[in-house]
Amino acid sequence: MSHIISTKTNQLLQLSKIPFKSELYFKKFNIIYSSIFIKNIYWCLKNTKFANIDIMDKKTQKQQTESPDKGRTLSKPRIFIGLTFILFSGVLVFSFISYLMNWKADQSQAGTMLDKGIKSSNIFGKLGDWLGNLFIFESIGVASFIIAFLFMVIGTMILKKKIFKPWMTFGHSLFFICWLPVLFGAITKGQGVLSGVYGYQIMDSLNAIIGSVGLWTVLVSSIALYF
Repeated sequence: MSHIISTKTNQLLQLSKIPFKSELYFKKFNIIYSSIFIKNIYWCLKNTKFANIDIMDKKTQKQQTESPDKGRTLSKPRIFIGLTFILFSGVLVFSFISYLMNWKADQSQAGTMLDKGIKSSNIFGKLGDWLGNLFIFESIGVASFIIAFLFMVIGTMILKKKIFKPWMTFGHSLFFICWLPVLFGAITKGQGVLSGVYGYQIMDSLNAIIGSVGLWTVLVSSIALYF
């Protein structure tokens, strides 16, 4: 734009060097000068308008590419699957709590799910007993609550609710799933169900290899290095 204005200015300067032989030359010069000035202003305004429109179009396209899912409705199967994961997470949590309150009685009823003559004290009945026995007693103890939490996270991801950061959440969860059973196994020495079978076995193996002091050193140093 500056190049064009400078070109027009040079033309005006060349015209200004023409001798004014009469009043007619002076009027022609004024008309040419005015027309060139008006054209330059019109050209600047026109290009400024198109530049602003182009910038707005680029911003709109960028917003659409950054949020392609906004405004879209979720399909019914997706909503059903997401809610199923969240509801199953709630079932696990309440089953685990009820199992921990009555784990001795519930453990004696393991394997009797189809026996109608035996009643369960779990809030979700024999299904709750089976879930508690499977995840808490036979697996990783109270760290099973993290598994219930992960089911809820997966449900929110399916429903496209950005409540948690997926990779960070899964990374922290996997660490504590491995660390907590060993910790509770070292604290309880296998008494109760807090560590689960896996936690107690890992603790017992580490205790036999590196001793009690080495076991606690590994536990404390691992959590310190993790954070």
